[in-house]
Amino acid sequence: MKSSQIERKVSTQTLAQQIFLTICSTFQRHDEKMSEQPNLVRIGKKPIMNYVTACVTLFNSGDGDVMVRARGQAIEKAIDTVQMLKRSFLKNVVIRSINLGSEDVTRFDGTRGNISTIEITLSREGEEEYEDEEAVQAE
Repeated sequence: MKSSQIERKVSTQTLAQQIFLTICSTFQRHDEKMSEQPNLVRIGKKPIMNYVTACVTLFNSGDGDVMVRARGQAIEKAIDTVQMLKRSFLKNVVIRSINLGSEDVTRFDGTRGNISTIEITLSREGEEEYEDEEAVQAE
């Protein structure tokens, strides 16, 4: 083998190792974030009904607040998810807060850029009233 072929093979191996390490660290950060916020629904490329179902499941499991988070082009889908949830599935859901922001990201080609983010915090309106009514009825 010529030295240029060896250098290409080594640099390709190094690049593959860098990509592997980047992917591993991304999954590790993802797992850490998911364990920190179990009531978080991250909006991505799936159909809207998947995210609506996830929100309904979280509310029905007893979570008082559910946070819907999206970045970039998924922001539109996050808004559609919240509106569908409010209009069709859980009429007593209210929007507690909406946080807008941007994150600095480094792309695979090494360039840096900003990506818009949105976090919508939802809660059930009058949830305490229902619990109190059940306690009164039990007496």
